[in-house]
Amino acid sequence: MNIFDEKRPLKINNPIGGERPIAFLIDSPFKKKGIYYFDIGYPEATLNPLHFVPGEISGEGPWQIGDSIISVMKKDDPLMAEYSEWLDYKKEELITDESTHELFNILIEEMANDY
Repeated sequence: MNIFDEKRPLKINNPIGGERPIAFLIDSPFKKKGIYYFDIGYPEATLNPLHFVPGEISGEGPWQIGDSIISVMKKDDPLMAEYSEWLDYKKEELITDESTHELFNILIEEMANDY
């Protein structure tokens, strides 16, 4: 399955940040291959809520991207409680895919202005 078609909750495990749930996943729109993902709680994050994982996506689930593995969270996954709280927050605050893409574009523009 294409990772961007997956509707079940996803988590990432990477050497730097460890294992964490993914709030939102975006394919890199730039020449450099990889994915961007948002941490849970990103609309109110004070630190960098957006992360880039460089590399080609391989697999059908779980997926490997560079040194990172993205997989579907199981119902008994310890991260599922945090993810469920995120879904409630997202619903209360009316956070949509469209608003997340808008935030992504703003953050990317800010990062580009920093360089």
